[in-house]
Amino acid sequence: MDSRFSFVSLFIDKGDSIILGNKSYLKMRDQFKYWKELGFDIKINNIDPSINRFVYFYKNRFFSKSIKHCDVFEYVIVPSLANPRWLILNKKNAIKRHGLIIKPSSMTAVFVWEIAKILNYLKLFTFIFPHRIVSSFPLCNGFDLDNKLSPSILYTGAPGKYQKFTVQCVDESYAPTSFLKLANTVSGISRIKNERVALTCLNKVNFKEIKIPLLIRGFNYKNFYGIIQENILNMDNMSMNFSEVDELVIEDLYRNFEHQIISTNEFLFELKDSIDELYIGNKITLALDKELILTVSHGDYLPWNRFNEGRVSKVIDWEMFGFRPIFYDLFYFILHESCLVKKHGAISAINSSLEIIKRMLIRGSLPLYQHIETIELHLLMSYVLIFSHYSKNKSDRDCIFLNEIKLGVEYLCAQQKGM
Repeated sequence: MDSRFSFVSLFIDKGDSIILGNKSYLKMRDQFKYWKELGFDIKINNIDPSINRFVYFYKNRFFSKSIKHCDVFEYVIVPSLANPRWLILNKKNAIKRHGLIIKPSSMTAVFVWEIAKILNYLKLFTFIFPHRIVSSFPLCNGFDLDNKLSPSILYTGAPGKYQKFTVQCVDESYAPTSFLKLANTVSGISRIKNERVALTCLNKVNFKEIKIPLLIRGFNYKNFYGIIQENILNMDNMSMNFSEVDELVIEDLYRNFEHQIISTNEFLFELKDSIDELYIGNKITLALDKELILTVSHGDYLPWNRFNEGRVSKVIDWEMFGFRPIFYDLFYFILHESCLVKKHGAISAINSSLEIIKRMLIRGSLPLYQHIETIELHLLMSYVLIFSHYSKNKSDRDCIFLNEIKLGVEYLCAQQKGM
């Protein structure tokens, strides 16, 4: 079962009641079973006034249900309970300030949100998103948060072993002030702990081209581990294209951290399973016993994780921070841009990447560039690493992308052979 549905644990405790409207959720039996396995009491009726701790799910397009309970908190489930991607406090100003955590990538989703914004002004937001949750406690009740942190929106994260929740905290005018990132799975917690280490390290550096969120602190609650970090975004525009500003971000990282040199033997030994899955073990041996430069890397450098503001870029989501082959962040960005946005494929991404790097090397702003022997080798190792990253998540939606990466690896292996 999709672990996003464990979000009920952010409202109430095990043993408390989950109440579901009679006719709205007859098809939600899988969720019922999942919540029951988590230890909640499942009821299918209206709210019993004698119950003090509950969450109540229902569907109504026009007006809030009459709840015979005081001090309840209502959230809109977007787009639906069957696919709960966001939970937004059902208040006009809270919905209006949703932008930092909700960034639709498809044109259909953008159109839906534009309509939703108009309806929000008319207090008809639930006309387009009718599924709602009413809770006896606010989101993240019980977390050790100070009075300045008021959670208003929950993003349930993408399904998979690394799934995490993100909570947007706001001030009295519902302007975003900070974010909570939390997870309750082993892999998700590992990622968040790595981001805590990354922000602790990065907050000590005086970058020229990068703005980093300030780490406020970490916390444990129930079976969740999380961190709180400041909000550095302000409705910034998101560009889907790799630009010169992105080049400067990558070089700023290289300028402030020492690089490492290892052999490709060492590097590939850690990726043996992925190499076997790629069916290129005999081809990849062409790259053995060569020198590989590792540099500090964001690890998930994508359009929705960086927002350019003039010559400075605001970069968030550092949970994949670590050492990787030089220019990994560039290769990673261009590969996603080419395959997922422009639909041009991995071969086009390889050619675009090499053109950009050629320009960066000609500019020659870093002494590090003098030590690079073959960019194609680092590109090949990066693609094998990217394949390893996505294959670990075991997500069906990644299959087409993994096949593109395979094509890119085979192409680069052929290029290595011809050298």
